[in-house]
Order: sequence, then C-alpha cells, then structure tokens
Amino acid sequence: MSAAPMTLDRFRELAAAYGAKLERWPESERASASRLLESSAAALSILRDEQALDEELGLAEPAALSPAFERKLAEIPVRHPQRALSPFKRWLWAPLLGWSVAAALGLVLGAGFADTNDVPTAAATAELSADEAIDALALGDITDWEEASE
Repeated sequence: MSAAPMTLDRFRELAAAYGAKLERWPESERASASRLLESSAAALSILRDEQALDEELGLAEPAALSPAFERKLAEIPVRHPQRALSPFKRWLWAPLLGWSVAAALGLVLGAGFADTNDVPTAAATAELSADEAIDALALGDITDWEEASE
C-alpha cells in the first residue's frame, strides 16, 4: 500500500523544519517527498531555496558570548549546588526495617501458637529413666524437672 501523495504545503513545512537534505527528514516522509521532487518544479524550487539558506547558515559564525554572561553561566553550579543522593544513605533503613518486622512477627507468632498438647505430663513420663527424662527436658518435651523426676 503506497502512501498518500505529498502536498506542496507539506513539502514546504518539512523543508523549513529539516532543511534541504532529505536524509534529515522523517523516514516516513522521504519517499513521498522524492516522488514530489521528480514531478514538481515548485518543490524543486523550494528545495533549492532551503539549500541556499542551509549554506548561509553553515557559513555563519556563532555569536560570541559576553564575558559577563559566560561568568554567570559558570556560576550556576556554585549558586545552585546539587546534592548527591546516595542510595545507601537514603534506602539502607528500608531492608533493615523489613527484616526486623519479619523477625519480630515470627517470634510473636511462634510463641503464641506453641502447641502445649505435645508436652508430656509427669504421669506420662513416670516410666522414663533418668537419662530419658534429662533428654526430654533438654528437648523441651518436659516443662518441669520436678514433675519428671518424681
């Protein structure tokens, strides 16, 4: 599917915006501009005028800046210093806070949901030997040594 033909007004706008070199023009406009150039003397005249303007602009010397203006430009960083934002100073607390909250929540939930049904009573441990009772006490299976040793 071919693009719509370019109008002379559109060609004039693009030439004024991008100059006489078609390689500077938007890629989507180049093919239709080339077709218009092949068939229109007015488009060729517009392009020649823009080429003359491009040459004149290329010969122009850049305007010299006054020393006062250059000094003011150089003072901008001094008058308006930018603070460097260190990600370590600014965001170091966030992961530490997250891990601290997670650890505290784990401790609270772990202590609150301890299963007390698994702790044997003194009557259930009466047949344990002294060594077995010590092991059970060390593992947390028995909560009271006095009950276990009776």
